Order: sequence, then structure tokens, then C-alpha cells
Amino acid sequence: GYQRRVRDPTRSSFHLQDMDRLWRFVIHNSASEDDESSDTEGLSEFDEAADKPKILDSLHNNDISRQITNRTGKFIGKRSAPLISSLVDRELGGHSPRKKMHISHRFVPSEKTGKIIDKYGSKAFCGQFNGDGTLYMSSSEDRLIRFYETSDWTLYKSIHTRGVGWNVIDTDYSPDGRWAIYSAWSDYIFLCSVHGDNDTHEGLEVRNDSTGRSCMFSVAFSSDSREILGGCSDNHLYIIDLDSRKTTLQLEAHENDINSVDWADDSGNVLLSASDDTLCKVWDRRILDHSRPKPVGVFAGHSEGLTCVSSKKDGRYFITNSKDQSIKLWDLRNPSKEHKPRNSNWDYRHGREYVSLTQRKILQGTLVMQNDASIMTYRGHQVYQTLIRCHFSPIQSTAQQYIYTGSSNSVYVYDVLTGQIVQNLAGHKAIVRDVSWHPHEPTIVSASWDSTIRKWTPSTTGKDDKQSSAKLRH
Repeated sequence: GYQRRVRDPTRSSFHLQDMDRLWRFVIHNSASEDDESSDTEGLSEFDEAADKPKILDSLHNNDISRQITNRTGKFIGKRSAPLISSLVDRELGGHSPRKKMHISHRFVPSEKTGKIIDKYGSKAFCGQFNGDGTLYMSSSEDRLIRFYETSDWTLYKSIHTRGVGWNVIDTDYSPDGRWAIYSAWSDYIFLCSVHGDNDTHEGLEVRNDSTGRSCMFSVAFSSDSREILGGCSDNHLYIIDLDSRKTTLQLEAHENDINSVDWADDSGNVLLSASDDTLCKVWDRRILDHSRPKPVGVFAGHSEGLTCVSSKKDGRYFITNSKDQSIKLWDLRNPSKEHKPRNSNWDYRHGREYVSLTQRKILQGTLVMQNDASIMTYRGHQVYQTLIRCHFSPIQSTAQQYIYTGSSNSVYVYDVLTGQIVQNLAGHKAIVRDVSWHPHEPTIVSASWDSTIRKWTPSTTGKDDKQSSAKLRH
């Protein structure tokens, strides 16, 4: 990193920051709208965007459409049973789990209900409910990890992080509820006990052959809580066994940073990795040759680096968030036939500044990658400056009917089957990096760079819920 130096007042006032602005200006003008040769270079890999009705027809013939409609009773173009009649049915004879889901999936958190849970003195980065929703964990630039009891949102405990440099980059809960992990610019993943008087806080060494500073951008517990999957800035995938405290898998998986990882299902055999090389790859540990590792599937379609991969946990579907300002839905059974990493000169850390005409068309979705193997694309949110995460909504209460993500200053909720924006939860004053939906209740909690943690619940007036229902019917 850079060493901070005391400025000499006798020297020129032209600083690195000014040089950065000048350099970005030169780059922008070298690929300006008037310079067609530079602005159209590499466009052979792009096509004009397809008509949305064709995309929807393809999606509605897919298994995921039948899964959601069967679980929620929601059929495209048909009205769901009125809520009041469903409530009367419940009073008369009770409801099956499926019938309860028919009711609960309609309740989506509303913009008007945004309530500040806590405000820090620095940016909030990560936030996540535990498996049963009784605790919420957050991290911020003040190097603290906080746990809240969600029954009354009181602080349960705080953990002072170790060796994280400037910030915690990612966190996760173990499914058995015993552990929390966090990662940072370090060769270690840190393991902490969530409960108990004898707190555990230890570093698990990931790279024992480190040749330089690295960062584990993403960490995820296996379903049995015995392994940790990590994606690193050194382009490698890692698996750490908790029983032995040893790294059992070290795999060079991409040509650039791995920004996000996930398990495809609960078997622990199939791994997902998403990278700045614009590709998402699928790995099967059962047939993996460690000497010559090859993925069982590669998924191409994004034009910029990926910031998140999130599995539906059914071994079939997953989503990716990207710096090209889109989320894509993929079917594991249909990988790309043609794929290669794509290099881009555009830097998402500069936000909307210095964007050429062609790049603007790419970010708006009017130009799309050829041979895009995804089955749906979701646009509206913005992905700038940081690794903004995305997720499926909970299966218990919504049948995973929605996809939700952070954005420049709000939370977006999309309908999986139509691609429509169901809610835009605006209220934050800066980037929302991480979002978590309560596993059983219609509550979303967001962590933002405006230093706040906000909670969103359905509107008590019903106005927003009626508008959401109307959106979903058309």
C-alpha cells in the first residue's frame, strides 16, 4: 500500500488525486463519442438486446417458473385469490404450509417503512441474518462485528476484529449457529464463536505459500458447517476443513480476482466461483483433477466483472451480479458453449464518470454479449465502487419468488419470473453493499456506506402492497 507522507507546503499543490483526475480525463477523451474507431473496437462480441417477450417466453417454459407458480399459486396473467378470502379460510379451517406460502409471498417490504437500526461512525459493509433469524450480524470500517437480537434489535455482542487492514470484506454464519467467519486483506480467515462464555477467535491460515498480500473476497460455510469455501484475489479457490484446520483445496480457477463463491446445493460437491474475468464457473469435487483442474461448466454473458454469485441451493439455478449493471439468472444444466474472459478498460470505481457512448449502451443493456447463456436479466439497480451482493428471497416465506440486491443508495427487489422491479427501497444516502431478508418474516435489513443499518417491513397502510400486487399481475 501507499505510505502517507506529510505534505511540503513549499512544493506544488498538484497531487496524486489531481493526476488521477487528469489521467481519467485523458482516457475518457481517447475513447470519446467522436472517436468511432476506439469506441467501436471489440463490438463484434456484442448484439442488440433481444425483445423482452421472447426472453419471458423462454423463462416461462423453464422449471423455475413451474416451481414458483406451484409453490405460491401465482400464475402469470392470472389474479391470485383475494387476501381477505385467504384470511377467512385460515380462520375457518387453518392452512397447509403451501397455503401459508400463498399468503406470505405477497408481503414485500416497503420503502415507507425504512427504519434505522443503528448508525456507526464509518461505512457499513456486510450484514446477514443467521439461519433462524434470531440474530443479525454486521461489519463496518470501525473494525467491529456486531450481533443484534432481532426480537428487539438490542446489541447482543461485539467482536473486535484482528489483522483486517482497512476493513472486513465478507462474513458468514455456520448453518449450525455456532460460528461466524470474516475475511479481509489477509492470508487468514477468522473464526469466532457466536455464543458461550468461552469465546473462540482464531485465524485459519489459508495460504501457507503466500508470495504477496492477498484478500479473501468471499467466504461461505458448507451446509454441514464443517468446511469453508473461499474466493481470493490471487485467482484461487480454497476449501478449509474445520476439524483439521487445514486447507484441503487450493485451485487456480480464474484469470482474475475471484470476487464471490457459493455452494450450488447442500451436497458439498458442487462449487460456484464468480470473477473479474467476467465468467462464472462450476466445479465438481468428485471428478476434479487437481493436477489439471477443469470446470464442469462455464457461464458467459456478462460484459464486466462479477461482484456476486448466489445459488438457489437446489443444484440447478443461481444468479450473478455484475459491474455491467445487471443480475443474470442461470441454469446449471445449460452452460455456455463458447466462453472466454473479457477485458474492459472501464473502471466501475469511478461510477458514472467518463463513460463512452458504447460503454453507456453496454451498461444500459441495449448492447448485450453474444452467446449469452443466461435465462433472464434484471436491470435497474446500479453496481459501482464495491462488490454489491445479491440473493434469492427465502424459500420458507416467498418460495424464492424474488431476487434482491443493494444499489447506489437503495435496495431493489425483482420478480424472478417477470424481471419487473417489485420494490425500490430508497432511503439510504450512499451505496448499499449488502442486504439480507429474514428467513421467515417479510423483513429486509440493509447495510450502507452512509454508516446506517436499516430495517424494511411491509407497509401498514396496504397502499404499497396493492401497488406491488398490481405489478406482479401484469
